[in-house]
Amino acid sequence: MTTYSALELSTELRDIFLTCALCLGRYLKPKQLPCQHTFCSRCLFKWYNARPIRGKSLQCPVCRDSVPVPAGGIQTLPDSMLVVSIMEYLDRKVETNDSVSSILVGLVHQFGVKGNAEGQLYKPLGVSVSIDTEQVFVADCKNRIQVFDMDGKFLRKLVVKNLSKKFTPTFVNITRHLSMDGSERLVISDINNKQVLVCDFQGRVLRQVGKHDLGMPGGAAVTSDGQIHVVDVYARIVRTYDRYGTPLRLLGRYGTAENAFRHPKHIAVTKNDDIVVTDTTNHTVHVFEMSGRLERAFGVRGKLDGEFRSPNGLTVDREGHIMVADVGNHSLLMFDINGQFIRRIDDPIDDLRHPESIAIAGDGKIAVADSGNHCIKFFSF
Repeated sequence: MTTYSALELSTELRDIFLTCALCLGRYLKPKQLPCQHTFCSRCLFKWYNARPIRGKSLQCPVCRDSVPVPAGGIQTLPDSMLVVSIMEYLDRKVETNDSVSSILVGLVHQFGVKGNAEGQLYKPLGVSVSIDTEQVFVADCKNRIQVFDMDGKFLRKLVVKNLSKKFTPTFVNITRHLSMDGSERLVISDINNKQVLVCDFQGRVLRQVGKHDLGMPGGAAVTSDGQIHVVDVYARIVRTYDRYGTPLRLLGRYGTAENAFRHPKHIAVTKNDDIVVTDTTNHTVHVFEMSGRLERAFGVRGKLDGEFRSPNGLTVDREGHIMVADVGNHSLLMFDINGQFIRRIDDPIDDLRHPESIAIAGDGKIAVADSGNHCIKFFSF
């Protein structure tokens, strides 16, 4: 009787049962077809797109059974949870050079149907996720903010009253730094009223910021001292207000220098209160101290991973990683706080089309407002 060590058994199990028949490598994001055959998500995508005429069905590469392709594409086929569980178990129990620590990185979930009705989305522009309530707030091009649960179930429409002009939200953020008890508050950019609104989760306006000096409010973020930093897209600067809406200072100027903007759009803050701003026309991300001094600027125009073609939405996680949604390259990129490229989070098969805004959605997850696909996508990183 042959005796196996744990390492030898793990290797043999991977070689026989955990190897994709298309790439002959370890499964990555394994998808299971109705015929029970399993393949890497990316391999199935390439197999399907290699056909000269792509219909609404996919032929299994092994048994040739015809499989209907979901409306959401290959990436929405069901994950093979048994394969994932076995791989994760082996990774925990037996560490080898073939171990995959993040089998389900990348796209893990999405929701949204194009339309004007409640619960539908039309070119979503802004997204933010409440850590306390696990609710997703989405601003789209139909002049509204809708609230969903994490699975995409429509909960309600946010009603904001007593505004001088029609409510036209574009960006939405959530902060704890504007309440006495640390409860979450919404920070909403309203371009028609040319102001930023601080609201509770029922839509009650608690504060109006920048009403008399904002040309066109872009992204807004709040540092730990309660200061509100707003991108003024028309003026090409960042305006800073105290927690009550009193103007304090201006950040940046028009131009192509490191500390200048040509088209600033989104803004985020780090845990150390550094201010991070995307400039879509300069293809650059700027990092400023809260005092306004430029710490660094990074970015180069191009199509390769780590390069930009109109960086747009951004967010920063607790470890200081800067995540950037690039509109021109239809990609989601991760950098360290010094601007060094780490990796691309999405995969081309995830089919991002004009990602407008991103937000942290719990530990290790990001929500993306995919404007071109009229949906919200969640990625694990």
